[in-house]
Amino acid sequence: MAKFHDGLAPARVVATGKLGYMDRLGRLRIAARYDRAGPFCDGRAVVAVAEGEGIIDITGEWVTKPGTYEQLGFYREGLCAFRVKDRWGFLDREGRVQIPPGIDLTAIPCFSEGLCAVGQSYLDKQATTVIKLDEVVYCYDFREGRARIAGRFDGQWWYDGFIDRSGRMVIPPIYAGAGNFSEGLAPVSLRDRSTFRDDGIFEPGEKIEPPPLWGFIDLNGKLVIPMQYHEVRHFRNGLAPFIRDRGWGYMDKTGKVVLPEIYELANSFENGVARVVLDGRVVFIDTSGRILVKTDMVDY
Repeated sequence: MAKFHDGLAPARVVATGKLGYMDRLGRLRIAARYDRAGPFCDGRAVVAVAEGEGIIDITGEWVTKPGTYEQLGFYREGLCAFRVKDRWGFLDREGRVQIPPGIDLTAIPCFSEGLCAVGQSYLDKQATTVIKLDEVVYCYDFREGRARIAGRFDGQWWYDGFIDRSGRMVIPPIYAGAGNFSEGLAPVSLRDRSTFRDDGIFEPGEKIEPPPLWGFIDLNGKLVIPMQYHEVRHFRNGLAPFIRDRGWGYMDKTGKVVLPEIYELANSFENGVARVVLDGRVVFIDTSGRILVKTDMVDY
């Protein structure tokens, strides 16, 4: 289900199969004439028509005409990535080139908290390298002043840690799995990958490790919620979805169960509303667990 950004969300017209944008009252505000339609950010959205990808404003007017560039990313922090001859650059909100194409990446680059991860480095908005890391295999976006990094720090297995904006390792790379910070907490797992087979194929007599257990650390790396959950999602509105042995539930930042483990699927809250699956149907709940909307949709 599409999410609203800048008060608009992509909506498909069944009769034509084309996409436009609707407001929160379900009214079509931008005509359905696109083959693909991305979310709005800072009043800009990337869309696709037969001629290629382009950028529109909230009135549906073209900021960058379709087909101008080989590929477009999405707007974040006022910049949108574009690709020319396998090199990425960035456009500003008016569609002007702010960073010329010179970034060599297979993935679409984007800025987060003023920095863009490129290989083992981070660039600022003047395309200056401000952080250069050794041994790190992959850099992730900054969230709340921390960026997750991954590498083979022991020469063999992948581990995750976190750096600050100076590039200093503030949380050591000891985790076999980790997620980004949200509301001051990040999910982590300490599963030993040396005895876990990702391909699921085991030799006779080989030890089979149980699935990883997840918990949460704070911005200083302190474990504040024990690793006892089979799966978790990010904190939003003070609550995080989790699953242990039965269904999904929600906990607060102390690990206390706030909403019972009764859901077949649960997502993080956004603006006080979460999408869950209950009794085989998608419903929307508030932070007290009260059902706001029931639907006939099935979502697994």
